[in-house]
Amino acid sequence: LLCPSDNKIARIRVTLLGKNIATSEMAESIRTATLKGVLSSILTTPVNYINASSLGNELGLKVSTVLADRPDNNYDSSVRLEFLNEGNLNSARTITGTVFKGSELRIVDVDGYAVDFHPKGNCLFFNNEDRPGVVKNVAELLGKHGINIGDFTLGRKLAGDVALGIVATDQPVTNELVAQLETLPEVFNVAAVTFPETKLDQVTQSSVHPLYSPSMPSVRPFNSQFSSGPCKKRPGYRLDKLPKESLGRSHRSGLGKARLKKAIVDSKRILGVPDDYLLGIVPASDTGAYEMAMWNMLGERPVDMCHWESFGKGWFGDATAHLGLKEGPGVREFTAEYGELPDLHQTSPDHDICFTWNGTTSGVRVPNADWISPERTGLTLNDATSAAFAMDMQWDKLDVTTYSWQKVLGGEGAHGVMILSPRAVERLESFTPANRPLPKIFRMTKKGKVDRSIFEGSTINTPSMLAVEDYLDALHWAESIGGLPELIKRSKENLSVVERFVEHNDWIHFLAKDPAQRSSTSICLTLDLDKGQVKEFVSLLEAQDVALDIGSYRDAPAGLRIWGGATVEKEDLENLMPWLTWAYNEVSASKERIAA
Repeated sequence: LLCPSDNKIARIRVTLLGKNIATSEMAESIRTATLKGVLSSILTTPVNYINASSLGNELGLKVSTVLADRPDNNYDSSVRLEFLNEGNLNSARTITGTVFKGSELRIVDVDGYAVDFHPKGNCLFFNNEDRPGVVKNVAELLGKHGINIGDFTLGRKLAGDVALGIVATDQPVTNELVAQLETLPEVFNVAAVTFPETKLDQVTQSSVHPLYSPSMPSVRPFNSQFSSGPCKKRPGYRLDKLPKESLGRSHRSGLGKARLKKAIVDSKRILGVPDDYLLGIVPASDTGAYEMAMWNMLGERPVDMCHWESFGKGWFGDATAHLGLKEGPGVREFTAEYGELPDLHQTSPDHDICFTWNGTTSGVRVPNADWISPERTGLTLNDATSAAFAMDMQWDKLDVTTYSWQKVLGGEGAHGVMILSPRAVERLESFTPANRPLPKIFRMTKKGKVDRSIFEGSTINTPSMLAVEDYLDALHWAESIGGLPELIKRSKENLSVVERFVEHNDWIHFLAKDPAQRSSTSICLTLDLDKGQVKEFVSLLEAQDVALDIGSYRDAPAGLRIWGGATVEKEDLENLMPWLTWAYNEVSASKERIAA
């Protein structure tokens, strides 16, 4: 009924409504009972309470639970199932049930239609236009075929609109009769259903099955998005509230340029970028911005490449394998394992220096820029994509800084930002790399001079004006809460939540060895579990819809990467921490059961 044959159920949300049922003791058992019921109807393999979760995982079927101790309907306790179906209909369906008189199962809502029927025996479901005589035609056709009506309920949202009819019949309705009913005027979506015999104790006693978890926390994060990119939207974000005047307009129009210029001006102001520095919007997110800087500026002198995680290692590979700097001016590599920083004081002030301020995949950041000489003759190229708007930047030590919109402010991807010091501008205007053709989207100069239009609202290629409006919305929010100091404070407070948790649990550890080097945005953790168990740990939390996308980066040690940028609410992280303990206990207990 809830999943037509041309659809595939992608996700189920189980909501427990009412203080007597919205408890952690009931959540897992009802979740598993839901899986068992759904899978039993679509699989030939026997499904029970023990294998339901593993079979659901194999099929990619995600079931999450929500506890709501205050019902939004007229019943003290009820269970609502929401099915997100993928297929030709790409639809969402809901059904809500409760219990009357202690043991009488009742369905009280289907797809927002208030109804009241017993889910037993033979039932006929249909939609109809709410017109006189329509239901009479259905009853007459059933009677003509010897079908006796035992009960009938009609659900309406608005008088005269589409209604939902449910007929309990003493005899099953055949497929042929369903087809005839479909031909009746103003009757459609006809489906015949036979409910199996179900005793109440089959459901209420499901908590004794081996997957029942009495330790499941009762409070969930309000928002379960902890991805390290793209990152969570700001609190209170609404897509429908974004200005729409620039959508469908040319980015070269007066309005388009004005919105792009505003993004530049507001970014400089909030970040505290010096007036004589340039800030421009460039293609291809932070990756495009940093590559653009490397291809335009490196090669004039030796380069010190500093890396301690995946992206910095990628910049080193580009400098040696693609730019050929190792055979030219020379490249020195300063590297460290995940969780550590190399000795940055060994870099030379006479070399160009490439580094990441915050290692997004390792959770290790530079504490400051004191290791960079104020008397340097080389340039510093700083990849700050997961640090901008969350950490203080010492601008007098930075010549090129890049970031993307999708990190700390929770903007959209595909757009990068490049910030240039006067020394970087001088390099662009005095140095042209030999034998290095630049694609159009990398070109930053015209006739030997920096193309300043890029830093005044023009762009090299066409930007998404929707993404621009989204970024402007994030900047406005950032300024409204107190600007950069408050953004940094919120991120530090988020890190403190995790630090307190790790301090009191000996099975979880920071990947960053030195507390002064811990990232407050990409918070990376290791667990006393093997790689397969970590994967199961992450899957458990995602299945419960309490933490999405928190697995470590593919090249990093197995563990967690929890985003702590300013758009993440501290309360959500506080509510997540008990779930980490729950998932660890579940995975550990599972291993013990297998061993036994």
